[in-house]
Amino acid sequence: GKAGCVGIGDIITPMEKETLYLAIVKPDVDCPTGKMYALLDEAEREPVLYEEGSFFNSFDTVCPEECKKAMERLLALGAKNAMLSGSGSAVFGVFQTEADAISAAETLEKEYPFSAYAHTI
Repeated sequence: GKAGCVGIGDIITPMEKETLYLAIVKPDVDCPTGKMYALLDEAEREPVLYEEGSFFNSFDTVCPEECKKAMERLLALGAKNAMLSGSGSAVFGVFQTEADAISAAETLEKEYPFSAYAHTI
């Protein structure tokens, strides 16, 4: 089933299952996890209040410009939300419909080394 995790992943709340339609792209840049954590440690960050159902990834604040541009492209193509997957460099956009996500993935395969459609299960 689907669950929401907060804190350090230790507070788990069951949630209703909802299928999300995703377009995933990987810019031609690497984001090694160790390096990304080092950048996060160096960055000045404000505490973030989370809203239920919101998307947030701390690495979004320190990711390379190529990743930020990929998120902007996904949003420009109609994604409701876009963010890094883990520490990057892959990013995903959440779309209203399967057709919208497939269309975005197909459009972006001309711009990025990797582009794909996926959905949650």
